Amino acid sequence: MFLVGVVPTGGAQPPEPAPPSAASEFERILAARGLADACDSLAVMIADTTGAYGIDGYRLVKGLPGELSLAGRRDAALALILTVEPLFGDHPVYWSELSGAHLRNLRIDDARAALEKSLELDPRNPQHPWMLANLDDLASVIARQIAAEGRFAPGENTGLKGPYLGQIPPGGAPEVFAPGLLSTLAHEYSISFAPDGRTIIFSRGGVGTMACRWEPEGWTAPEVLTLRGEGFLDEEAAFAGDGERIFFCSRPRDLSAEREIYLVERKGDVWGEAVHLFQGMYPTCSSDGVLYYTGIGERPDHGVIVRRLPVGEGFGEPEPVPGEGINTPAPDAHPWIAPDGDLLLFDSYRDPGAGLFVSFRNPDGAWSEAVGLGNELGIPPVGQPALSHDGRYLFFCLAGDMYWVDAGFLDGMRPVR
Repeated sequence: MFLVGVVPTGGAQPPEPAPPSAASEFERILAARGLADACDSLAVMIADTTGAYGIDGYRLVKGLPGELSLAGRRDAALALILTVEPLFGDHPVYWSELSGAHLRNLRIDDARAALEKSLELDPRNPQHPWMLANLDDLASVIARQIAAEGRFAPGENTGLKGPYLGQIPPGGAPEVFAPGLLSTLAHEYSISFAPDGRTIIFSRGGVGTMACRWEPEGWTAPEVLTLRGEGFLDEEAAFAGDGERIFFCSRPRDLSAEREIYLVERKGDVWGEAVHLFQGMYPTCSSDGVLYYTGIGERPDHGVIVRRLPVGEGFGEPEPVPGEGINTPAPDAHPWIAPDGDLLLFDSYRDPGAGLFVSFRNPDGAWSEAVGLGNELGIPPVGQPALSHDGRYLFFCLAGDMYWVDAGFLDGMRPVR
């Protein structure tokens, strides 16, 4: 006989339910009663000291504001960040995100003041001086992004034809890639091209992996590419050299676990079930099957570039990539390996000299001394580099957008053999 609805008094008790998320409550009240009530209620929630509400700093300051901005609610994104200042106002990241929210509302003076506050709290931030000097240009890009809002539904054909989403290629000065289409008011990063250049995948903050396809009628607008399944944030996806596999990192959307690397293989016109590999982030794979990625937990500061050689159907043990100027005491991360395995790009947080670096494989198999690209590009330290499928253009993330630049200068940096 089964007793229904009777709670046992002995043994293990069911876990206490998690408190409601303050961010989720803000969303609910915003939809039901409007922005003013949502902000007033959020102010009460963050002032509560009983633990009645779950406070997720990333969600409140970065994730949800990004989603609201993408949905055309830039006013709500700004109001949300302003409301949580009592909780996070002593952190430079808060002021950096507030600056971005002001900028997305084209409030340039307020954006400048918030950015100056962030720089005051973190004088060593190398990007902020550049952003302060280029706020007018950044605002111009945002104005173009706003004008393009809602022009295409996800997956809708744009009519744009030609390589690289039909964009005019850049020269020697970096430019925002596909503003308003790929580079939006959200945070875009980590781009990869199929070997034929007809599919582009990239990451969008808080959303996951996005895909664009070059069809006979033109390129499709970015749409979500689900790799692992609902409930997970799939990001930093990269095609393997054959285009038949995608490596990516994934974790629960509530960020309750660290990133893990997964692999999917093409099954006809669809991608198969995700296969778990190991912990790590930003995986890229050369044509001979050697996998490079950022190690997590490989050493205390987590910043180490790791490779694994293919062994049978899987991979061997992790080993730090050797080479002068690679894996310095400062965290080095986000490695991108060329398909032929002869060029390695990565970013480094070393001080001084943070930014993008390149190393070339010598005839003896060793890596050349890593060289910084800051002087070549004339920009502040940026991250998450990648080359296009044909090696002609360098892509990277700066100020929440994807940039591209002619990569011809890399040939002149190869060591003389």
